[in-house]
Amino acid sequence: MASSKRTKKRRAASSSSLEPTREEGIGVPGARRDRTTLLVRWHFVVGLSVFALLAALLLWRSFFAEQPPSDLTRWQARLTSNPQPPGIIASESNGDDGKSALQGSFADYVGMQSCKDCHPDQYASYQTTTHAKSFRTTSAVSEPANGKLFHEPSNRVYESWSKDDELVHREVILGNEGKPVSKVDRAINFTVGSGTHAHTYLCVEDGFLVESPITWYAGGEGWGMSPGYDHGSQASFTRQVEGSCLFCHVGMIKTSEDNSAKVEIVEQQIGCERCHGPGRDHVELYENVSNVENGDHPSEHLIVHPGKLPQSALEAICQQCHLQGFALVPATGQTVWDFRPGQLLEENRTDFQFEGNKESKIVGHVEQMHESKCYTASGMMTCITCHDPHHQHPKTERVAFYRSVCLTCHGDNDCGLTMEVRHIRADNDCAQCHMPKRPTNVSHAALHDHRIRIPGAPEDPTSEVLLVESVLGYDQLSEQEIDRRQAIAVQAALSKKPESELSSDQLAASVQTMLKYLEGEERDPVVDATMANYAANVGNIQYAIDLSKRVLKNTQPGASTRCDAIVVLASSLFSEGKNAEAMEYYRQLTVERRNVTDHVMLALCLRNSGEIERAVESLERALVIDPGFSLAHEEMYTLLKDRDPERAQMHLDVVQALSAKAD
Repeated sequence: MASSKRTKKRRAASSSSLEPTREEGIGVPGARRDRTTLLVRWHFVVGLSVFALLAALLLWRSFFAEQPPSDLTRWQARLTSNPQPPGIIASESNGDDGKSALQGSFADYVGMQSCKDCHPDQYASYQTTTHAKSFRTTSAVSEPANGKLFHEPSNRVYESWSKDDELVHREVILGNEGKPVSKVDRAINFTVGSGTHAHTYLCVEDGFLVESPITWYAGGEGWGMSPGYDHGSQASFTRQVEGSCLFCHVGMIKTSEDNSAKVEIVEQQIGCERCHGPGRDHVELYENVSNVENGDHPSEHLIVHPGKLPQSALEAICQQCHLQGFALVPATGQTVWDFRPGQLLEENRTDFQFEGNKESKIVGHVEQMHESKCYTASGMMTCITCHDPHHQHPKTERVAFYRSVCLTCHGDNDCGLTMEVRHIRADNDCAQCHMPKRPTNVSHAALHDHRIRIPGAPEDPTSEVLLVESVLGYDQLSEQEIDRRQAIAVQAALSKKPESELSSDQLAASVQTMLKYLEGEERDPVVDATMANYAANVGNIQYAIDLSKRVLKNTQPGASTRCDAIVVLASSLFSEGKNAEAMEYYRQLTVERRNVTDHVMLALCLRNSGEIERAVESLERALVIDPGFSLAHEEMYTLLKDRDPERAQMHLDVVQALSAKAD
């Protein structure tokens, strides 16, 4: 009995431990709840482990597996159109393909290699100067180190890197949240600039030379935006480089007879003949041994010796490139390539500047020097008074050399400061005090002020109303030619400054001058194109169309004046609802130049005529030129949304990403 009672007590104790407590709640079986809790915990742990494993696998893939393209860049892989066939590719060549012509009639030019045999010392010394290094075919091993930069105003990333011996510039356009919407790599073909201040780069696209948006700057600054690109709406890889742009960087070019905008570099260096004139007769004279032996070599009549020219003609040789205003107006029927050493600059062109605007320019040396008392008082000072075009002094010698030039006119005690103070302030460097470096209209560039001023002298006041004035005089021009150049320059000023800042009297006079000029029998494409643009702006559409058509009859394909006229003509016809006619002129523009807007406008005309597939091809071509052109993406979405919704959505995503950044 006792044993039976103990057994009952143990069972009672055992069963009582399984009874619910007050805390567990009345009527909830404790054993069942504990088992359920354990099961839940076990499933939770297993699930968490599986989740962690999957997360680890995804993380591993993100780091080590190949990534698919960004969703926003997928549209680039769907482009189907091919680039237009290239024309003459710009490259150094002395061959004659029969389809191109030397710009500026270089028939009497022989190239600087012909000068080398008779003038070896001058040739060798010249190779050390910046003029001799102004342009070259790009070799990656000779270029600055790889670099990368983010341009916040345009929300783009740029990178320069080399592949084998090829230099490549990459542009990545970012949308909202920093996601790429396009990525483009451009192979660089040419390097512009000696590197004293910078290297700018050109690539060949569709046979046209195009400037890269990034430049390498000296002085430790490294990679930065090219001049004129440091703003939100910068041109990307769309800025076309014309023959006139190359004038101050290369010796000679050929232009295609089919398209004068496509060029071939014949002589990459700024050669001897840029300053000494055509050398054929000079070379032929000295190749005749009997002429040399007999002393019969009147070379002064067969080659230009700049040092023997009058001051104004000597200066004109340097002014070809070191004088540039906001507008350059060539003589009737000429280009900058038609200038010949020995001429006055006005015989070839006139450069205009805004009077009262004292902005220091990258090529403003001439205006500055003409303001200096050293120039006006001496009556004989020229550029070569201080600069030897055949020789460049090493940096370690320049302070002493330029100081010695100053002392040819000034006494050592004219400074007014003691030698001790001179050394403390400027290491006895005349230029550091009297020609300090000033910022220019080109970012990252500061050049010596050629006004040669006394330190602390007050700056000339600026004017609220800007007058358009020629930098140099008009001593040998007719009154009609003076008025013509002035009128063209005043109209060009409207593209540089707001009309409110310009002289209303000059603007009115320019219109009257051109109207009077147009009444004559002489046909001038530049005047016609300028007046056509004015007529279109004031709403005289038919007059604009008539003048533009006249320009086309008197200009070569690819000429900038001609392209300007075609733009006026095509846009005027489009605004008048003459779609078929406008389409043909926009089509012509896409052949004669490389411009994203031309392809978009052609696409709109094709759309209006029901040619949807060709409209899509034209938009694709536009996006090859400028992947960030929102209007082209918008039109692609419109044309594709019913035909190819998936592809249309890609372009809509880009539009939204770009607009989000703009907002």
